[in-house]
This record gives sequence, C-alpha cells and structure tokens, in this order.
Amino acid sequence: MTNENNEEIARYLRGNTSLRDALGLSADACLKVEPLGKGEHNENYVFCEEGAAQRFVLRVNRVAQPFHTKQVAYEHAALRALEQSGCTPRALYCDASAVVPAFALVASLTLTT
Repeated sequence: MTNENNEEIARYLRGNTSLRDALGLSADACLKVEPLGKGEHNENYVFCEEGAAQRFVLRVNRVAQPFHTKQVAYEHAALRALEQSGCTPRALYCDASAVVPAFALVASLTLTT
C-alpha cells in the first residue's frame, strides 16, 4: 500500500459525511489513517479521530471476485449475521456505491497494545 493509497483513503474519509455520521465523527475531525494489511482483493486500514481511543477498520475491495458481484454487501451481511457471536468485528457502515474510488466496509475494532 502506497502513500498515494493512504491519501486516497484520507480523502474518502474526509469527504464521506454519511460515514462520519454513522460513526459519530464530527465533520471537522482530524482522522489518522494507517495501513493495516492487504490481500489479493482487499486493502485494510485502521483509522481514528486524533486522540480518540476508538479505532475503526476500513476494508477496501479493489478487485471484484468473479463469483461475487456484490462482495462488500456480502461481507457486510456476513458480519451482521455473526455479530451476536462476539467473535467478529461489528459492521458499522457499508458503501457499495460505484461513485466512491473503491468499495468500503467499516467495522469497529478493539486493539490491545
């Protein structure tokens, strides 16, 4: 994941008011974004409001899988279905719009350091 990708993600987070509303982040909040990891189809980023304890994961689907035309919605539904198990991140926001630079799924994350 490159600095260019990080900047793209930061722009997406800054400009997405529905995501900020869903997460309870103020419009002028300064968000810190860090790469978390990536796979063949997805990139994952950790982000938080500067100085806040709660962190979120932004999962970006970069390459569509041939057997799932709605991969992000599928993953979001799976996380929602498994939420009561307490073993998965809690899905907070799903953006499967073709207008954004990439599809995104946001989940809460509790990290211990």
